[in-house]
Amino acid sequence: MASRALRSSRQPDATKHNTVQRPAKKRRTGTTSDTPLESLEPTADSSKSQCTTYRVSPIPNTYDATSFHDALRISLQLDSHTTLTIHSFASDWSQQRTATITFSDTPSGLYSVGADDVCGKTTEWKVNIVHPLSKQTDTVCIDTHFTGFTPVSPLANDEEHLIDCIAIHGWGSHALGGFKARNDTYVWLRDSLAKDVPRLRVFIYGYACDLTTTDSISGVDDYGDTLRRLLRNRRGQDKTGPLVPLVFIAHSLGGIVLKHTLIRMKESSDRDDSDNLISVYGALFFGVPSQGMDTEALATMVGDKPQRYDLSLLNQEVGHRLRHRQHEDFCRALDFEDSKIIQFFETKKTSTVVEDQVTKKWTRAGPKKLLVNPAAATFGRPWETSDDFKVSINADHSDMVKFPRFDQDGYIKARDELRKFAEQAMTVIEKRLQHRSMNSTIPLP
Repeated sequence: MASRALRSSRQPDATKHNTVQRPAKKRRTGTTSDTPLESLEPTADSSKSQCTTYRVSPIPNTYDATSFHDALRISLQLDSHTTLTIHSFASDWSQQRTATITFSDTPSGLYSVGADDVCGKTTEWKVNIVHPLSKQTDTVCIDTHFTGFTPVSPLANDEEHLIDCIAIHGWGSHALGGFKARNDTYVWLRDSLAKDVPRLRVFIYGYACDLTTTDSISGVDDYGDTLRRLLRNRRGQDKTGPLVPLVFIAHSLGGIVLKHTLIRMKESSDRDDSDNLISVYGALFFGVPSQGMDTEALATMVGDKPQRYDLSLLNQEVGHRLRHRQHEDFCRALDFEDSKIIQFFETKKTSTVVEDQVTKKWTRAGPKKLLVNPAAATFGRPWETSDDFKVSINADHSDMVKFPRFDQDGYIKARDELRKFAEQAMTVIEKRLQHRSMNSTIPLP
């Protein structure tokens, strides 16, 4: 059974953006990501402040934002000139907390060898924090990879959460950085949507996808099946409450990953998978290449690496049979005509990737192309072919989900669609459950 919306009484999030300052030391920058497809930019939150976003979890529910902030600054021995900012302090399905944070100067402790070393870059550290009041010591993980689920909705909205909203990034992009405004710390999922539509408990789902690595053979099937299993495990923890509706936000390959997830749910005999599938109200698809995309430049970068199989699935010239089969399976899996998928398409060309002959690094400095054309991005289910389900975004393929602060185009369109989802989802899912109850001998939970 899927979990119920958390309604327990909790301490309010005492600080929206908590900061503390300590002794200056030489400025240092954090780690950056390694050749993301969608953005080809560092995971650092701001080129001006040169600071990286870190995720901290699991934080015991005995902490509020203020006590966590104080405990972490002491643990990392921050000096007075180092600013620690908590951008989000959120609860997940287990009621433990997760924070997203930045530092003005990277703490020396985050340069030591960590638990996970990717391409020579440490991406995970274990640290002990001591609660300022109880003096209880707990170990938390600080990471920059953001793999799995990251909740970003404020604790103050916990009583209002009625719907789980999962955002899925594109291939080669960073889970958080893929939705971050350029040259800013602003992430619309965290800093606007979670507050503008408080009924949504917003999560970001991260999967490890690197176009240049030869160390992993993971692909779309693996990313999608992992998402299915994580949803089953996390939402299935509470067997006593009502089913919580699910909505998704998917960019580029993230939509293909989501389709695979729902197909596997349909094929599964697990009751939690069945509950999660019937709970899906809808999704926003941003530049999802349902009919393929221009992969010419990417094919040069991927070469003969394991990722070439997934690239062939996206190739608009040769992958049509695989895409057609997946689309048919997807339509059968999510066959609820009361569900909605709103399909956004880009209207600007994107700079393609080329290898710098001096540095041997891949950059977006190649000829501009329309990576996913409108027809490919809006190839919907049979009952979703009208213009009501098609929305233009005045951006290229990468920036179409990197809404800037105070954006009056893409963000407004996405927010308004999700507000409609939030108003309708509860009623729709209740009717589905009633229908299942009347047509099944399996008692409802």
